[in-house]
Amino acid sequence: MPHPTRALLAAGLALCAFQALAASPVLDRIRDTGAVRLAYRENSVPFSYVDGGKPVGYSIDLCARLVDAIKVAVKRPDLKVQYVPVTPATRIAAITEGRADLECGSTNNTRERREKVAFTIPHYIASSRMLVMT
Repeated sequence: MPHPTRALLAAGLALCAFQALAASPVLDRIRDTGAVRLAYRENSVPFSYVDGGKPVGYSIDLCARLVDAIKVAVKRPDLKVQYVPVTPATRIAAITEGRADLECGSTNNTRERREKVAFTIPHYIASSRMLVMT
């Protein structure tokens, strides 16, 4: 049985993604081509990585839920998923240049990046602290 927090998070991500997609031609292109392109990192464990030749991970699972919601929104139950491998250096460009529709990974949400691409709500928050003797 899925954890209630995870289901709520997936629903929130889907809502945010649709708000971003509805204001752009991306959803029309997905409907017209019958495919959604998901960018993923090959070695960003546990978020996205390759196992047995297939992208897997926490972020990939969340993107799969978004794809299910997109299928309903564009009325295309036959929607195909095309995976686009990216690196930290190419992930933003993959979105801005139209090679991918969504990035399924762990990208920091910074002001500079928000000027180029849209972000959903955060699904992972980390911080660092140090303990020192004074």
